[in-house]
Amino acid sequence: MDQVEVMMCLGPICTEKHETAKRLAQRIKTVLDVVKATGMRSCENPVTAIKNAHALP
Repeated sequence: MDQVEVMMCLGPICTEKHETAKRLAQRIKTVLDVVKATGMRSCENPVTAIKNAHALP
């Protein structure tokens, strides 16, 4: 999963259901952090990059 895919998931619900989008982003981030910790993923978490860039409203 990369930044584009995360944006596609969160973008449509972000403006109308901000709290839902926030919770979904947290869950995606947690899953990808666990995957990275187990060695199945080596790149950075795309949710972190999206949050740091303030890419979503």
